Amino acid sequence: MNREYHRWYSERLHRDMELLVFGHSGEPVLLLPTSKGRFFQAEDFGRIGAIADREV
Repeated sequence: MNREYHRWYSERLHRDMELLVFGHSGEPVLLLPTSKGRFFQAEDFGRIGAIADREV
């Protein structure tokens, strides 16, 4: 599965923003971390691996 890391500086928030993009096709899914979580939380908890082989 394709995994891309993106990082940029937000002028409005005055901080670095980070996100991970998985896959290259299929239905888009947006996963948000918990209030104290980091951008990679879904991957650490195994959520990405659980849906990696699903067909659309």
